[in-house]
Amino acid sequence: LTMRKILLSLVAIAAVVFSASAQQKGESYFGVNLGYDTSKGWSKVTVHSAYIDDVEDVTLGGDDFGFGLEYGYFVANNLLLKAHIGYGFDKVGEEISHSLNITPGLAYYVRLAKGFYYTPNISIGYGMSMNKQSDNSYLAANGFVAELQPLAVEFRPTERFAMTVSLASLQYAFLSSETEMLNTPVKMDVQGLSFSLLTNAQVGFKLYF
Repeated sequence: LTMRKILLSLVAIAAVVFSASAQQKGESYFGVNLGYDTSKGWSKVTVHSAYIDDVEDVTLGGDDFGFGLEYGYFVANNLLLKAHIGYGFDKVGEEISHSLNITPGLAYYVRLAKGFYYTPNISIGYGMSMNKQSDNSYLAANGFVAELQPLAVEFRPTERFAMTVSLASLQYAFLSSETEMLNTPVKMDVQGLSFSLLTNAQVGFKLYF
């Protein structure tokens, strides 16, 4: 009888620990994140006008810095729905570009240990970039962006505070822009794909409520 009580007590304690550290339906948070990317990727540029139709493959690269704000809500236990707005600054040689992304996303939480979770996630939404031209003007492009983070984790040492880290990212974008050259309308489509492992470090901080 004594051994049975001990076993029941251990099961009860384990259940309490698990429920206290699981991400529960109805929880929400505000967060900020920072990222630095030195990875390379592929981009396809298509130009349409009355005088030219051209397709060119371009290698992406350079130093990219990003900053974002995020809100998340657990629609079910361990299943997160989030909204993210992020700014990026990219410099390749003398070329400078700014970007803005507004992306809803989903993340699933797998408990690895108390307060420690594996959190693969995907985001899909709207993207805009501003690319500096040789005359110091900026060319705007708008379109679709998506990102998969397969190696993301979250550490939650207290009930209200958490830290996140992502060390891999698969990104895709399709952006279109319209400008004018020699009094002729020109439409440009850019689609790019990049994957980074350890070269795209992103860290974030969350405040749960």
